[in-house]
Amino acid sequence: MLMIGKLLWFLGVLSVPQRTEVAFNRSFNDAMLMKLAWGVMVNSNGLWVP
Repeated sequence: MLMIGKLLWFLGVLSVPQRTEVAFNRSFNDAMLMKLAWGVMVNSNGLWVP
């Protein structure tokens, strides 16, 4: 019984960094999309902001 608990704990520990990485990547992608959309909006007004 203790072994199963250890296994579940181990799997949980392994899956935590993966989950945070996925969340980080998603928010990073959202930020890049926002920046891209902002760049397109600004460009259509004849201005350029990197």
